[in-house]
Amino acid sequence: REIITKPVVASGLKFEYDEVNYHALDVSIINDVQNLNLALPVISHTMRELCVNKNNNNELTFACYHRMGGLTGFIAKQFDEIYNAFEQKERNAFENRLHHLIKIDPKHPKKLYCVEVEIQSIKDNSIERILNELMSANLIAAKIIDGRTYISIVHEALLDQCDVFKTWIAQNRLKLSGIAEIQALHSHWLKHNKLSHYLSNNIDLLQKSQSFTLSESESLFVAKSRQKYNKNKHLKIGAIIGLVCMLFITVALLIKLSLNNQELSTTKNKAEALNVFLMKDLKEKLKPIGRLDLLEMISQQIIQYYTLQPEKSFTVSSYNHLIHALNTMGEVQIRSGELEHAMTLLSESDGYVKKSLMLDVANIQTLFQSSQNHYWKGYIHYLKKEWAVTEMYWSKYLKLTIQMEQLEPDNLNWQLEHSYALNNLGTISLNLKQNALARKHLKESEQIKTKLVDKAPNNSQYVAELADTISWLANLANSENKLVEANKYHSKSLVLSKRLINIDPQNSNWDYRLALAYYRLGGSDYDLGNLQAAGFNINQSISIMDKLFLIDENNHKWIRTLINNHIVMAKLNRHNGHIDQALWHVEQGKFYYHNYSPQNKQLIREANQLLRLNTVSSLIMNDLGQKKAALTQYQKAYDHFQQNSNTDQIPVFTTAYHLYILSALSHSTADPSKSNSYLDMARVSLLLELNSGSNNKEIKALFLMISAADSTDELLTRLNTDIKGMKYQNPDLLKQDKNNE
Repeated sequence: REIITKPVVASGLKFEYDEVNYHALDVSIINDVQNLNLALPVISHTMRELCVNKNNNNELTFACYHRMGGLTGFIAKQFDEIYNAFEQKERNAFENRLHHLIKIDPKHPKKLYCVEVEIQSIKDNSIERILNELMSANLIAAKIIDGRTYISIVHEALLDQCDVFKTWIAQNRLKLSGIAEIQALHSHWLKHNKLSHYLSNNIDLLQKSQSFTLSESESLFVAKSRQKYNKNKHLKIGAIIGLVCMLFITVALLIKLSLNNQELSTTKNKAEALNVFLMKDLKEKLKPIGRLDLLEMISQQIIQYYTLQPEKSFTVSSYNHLIHALNTMGEVQIRSGELEHAMTLLSESDGYVKKSLMLDVANIQTLFQSSQNHYWKGYIHYLKKEWAVTEMYWSKYLKLTIQMEQLEPDNLNWQLEHSYALNNLGTISLNLKQNALARKHLKESEQIKTKLVDKAPNNSQYVAELADTISWLANLANSENKLVEANKYHSKSLVLSKRLINIDPQNSNWDYRLALAYYRLGGSDYDLGNLQAAGFNINQSISIMDKLFLIDENNHKWIRTLINNHIVMAKLNRHNGHIDQALWHVEQGKFYYHNYSPQNKQLIREANQLLRLNTVSSLIMNDLGQKKAALTQYQKAYDHFQQNSNTDQIPVFTTAYHLYILSALSHSTADPSKSNSYLDMARVSLLLELNSGSNNKEIKALFLMISAADSTDELLTRLNTDIKGMKYQNPDLLKQDKNNE
C-alpha cells in the first residue's frame, strides 16, 4: 500500500474518489496488485502513466486507469507489443510449445495455471528471441535449480487478459483437459505399481492421446492402456450381446406372463429376478443422475405386472417387490412435489406390508421396506411443517430399524439405518423445542456411527454421516447457548471433514464439506471473541471455496458460503482496524452476490447477505468520517432489503439491529433526536421478544448494548449474567475487553 500511496502524497497529488462505490482509486489498484506476481515494475509503469494524465484537480483518475485496462491490462498491452514485433513463424513456434507452460487443473476444469518447465525441453532457435525478450520484460521468469534452467509465465492474469493466450486457450482447452486427465490417471497408475487404473475404459481419450505431447512414462501408460483395451474389447462385445439377449428374453417373459397365467408357476422366479435387477441395480444408477422419469416408468411396469397376477399366488418375495416399487413411486412423487399422490401410493404400499408380514412376521426385507415407507410418510408431513405427525411416523421408523438390528445384529446397514432414524427424530425434537430428547437421540446416533467408523475407518459414507451428526450436536449446543461445547463439536466435525479428504481427495463434495466445517468453526470462534482463530479458519474456508467456485460459478450453496465467509472477514478486519482489507472483503462478497440468479436474490436469506455487506461498508465509511454518505448508503441498502423481502419473515433481531445502526449513523450526523427515537423502537421490539421467553443470544446482547450502562434494572442484570455465563464475546454486539482481544 505504501509503495502506491506515499509517492503520490509526497508529490502533492491524490487519488480520485468514486462516489458510487465509495472508495478511492488506490483501493482498486491495491486489490488488483494482490492478483499479480512480481508486481513492482508494473506498478511503477502504471503510476507513472497515471501521474502524467492527472486531471485539473491533481487527481489520478479512474478514467485513465480504466483506459489502460488496469494493471492486468497494462501487462497484456506490454506483452502484445513485444510479441507482435516477431515474425509469424516465430509466434507459431512459441504457441506450439505453450502446452508445456500452461496446464489445466483436472479437478477444476475451468481453472488454468502456469507451471515451470525446463528450458532445454522446449527451447530451439525458432523461439529463442521471443523467450529472451519476454524474460527481459519480466513477463517470463527464469530460475536455476541443480544447474538446470526452468522458465514460467510470470503473470497468470495474462491468460485472461491477453488476446494471444485467450485465442490459444480457446483452441486448445480440450487438448489441455485430455493431457491433464491422462497425467492424473498416470499418477494413479504409478501409485498402484503399474497394475491398475488403466485408460482402457475411456476410448475417446485413448484415441485423442495420439496427438498429445507426453513424457516417456506417460506414453508407456497410454501404450499399456491401448493393449489392455484391445484385449478386453472382444470380451466386452460378447458380454454386451449376452446382456442384451438376457434383457430381451426377460422382457418377453414379462409380456408372456401377463398374457398366460398357466405358465406363472414355472416362470415367476425368473420374472421376480428381473424385478430385482430393475429396482435395485438400475435404481442405484438412475437416482444419482436425477432420472426420476425412468425410475417412475420402471416402477409403474413392475406394479402393473403384479396387478395382473392373482394375489393368492403371491409369496413374501412378490410382496416385497411390489412394496419396493410403490415406495419408489412415492419417493419420485415427493421429489416432484406431488405430496398427496405420494401419500396415496405409500398407503397402498403399507397395506401390502401388512399382508406380507402375515406370511412371515420377521421377514427382514419387508421390515426394511416398511421402515422406508414410514420415513417417506413422515417426510411428507415434515415438508408441511407438521412436526407432531412427522414425529409419529419417524418414531415407528425408529422402532422398525431397532427390530431389524435385533434380527441381524451384525448387519452394518441396519446399524446405519438405526442411526439415520435417531438423527431424524433428533431434528424433529429440535423443532418441537424438546432439546433434552433431541440430545438423547443425537448422542445415540453419534455412538452408533462412531462404532461403524471404528470398524471401517476408510469408509467415507460412515465418516461423513458421523460428521453430520456432530454438526447437529453443535447446532443443538449453540441453540442452548452452550458456545464452548458447540465450538468443541465444530472442531471435531472439522477433523472428520479432513479425514474425508484423505480418504478421497478427488471428491469435490468433500472439499465443500471441509470448507463448511472451517466456516462453522470460524463463526463459533467469532462468537467467543477468538478473532485470530476465527480469521485463520475463515481464510481456510475461502481458499477452498475459491477453487470450488471455478468448477461451478452458479452453485447456489457454494455462493452463499463464499459470501458468508467474506462478511465475517470484512467485520473482523474492521474491528482490527484493517480498513483496506475489510473493504476488499466487502467488494468480494458483492462480486459473488451478483452470481446469484434473479430468483435467489429474492430469497430473504440471500437478500440479508447483501444488507450485511452494505452494513459493514456503511460503518467503515462512518469510521472514515464520511458520515452523511454512510447514512445515505445504509438507508438505501435497507430500503432495498425491505422491498425484496416479505416483511413478516424478517427476524426481530434483523429489524432491531437495523434500528441500532440507523441510530449510530444518525448520531454521527448530529441528529440526536432521530438517534434516540431509533433506539427506543429497537428496545421495544427486543423487550417484547425477551418478555415472551426468547433465549436468543443476539437479542440479549443487543438489548444490553443499547441500554444505559449504569442501569440497575433486574432484567439487565440477568441478561448480563447470561451473556457472561455463555462466554459470548461477539465484537459486533459487545464492547471488547482489550486484554482479551
